[in-house]
Amino acid sequence: MTALSAPEGSAADPDQGVKSITASVDAGFHVHLWEDRTRGEQWVPSYDARALALMEDDFLRTASGNAVDSGRRTFEFRAVA
Repeated sequence: MTALSAPEGSAADPDQGVKSITASVDAGFHVHLWEDRTRGEQWVPSYDARALALMEDDFLRTASGNAVDSGRRTFEFRAVA
């Protein structure tokens, strides 16, 4: 067995943790992701612009009493095709 034929859900499966979203044309949807910029984590959208339009990219910082810069990244997309 090679990594290319790895069973779904195995450590070698490149799609592990991938979730599918189904949306009607002109329908919008949100994707919420945790982001910790203190550790260099920052989500950058990569998508097919022929099928989706990025409507909004927002970061909501979590209030804390320390120097940690973390929070929730929200992307809003609209299906165009």
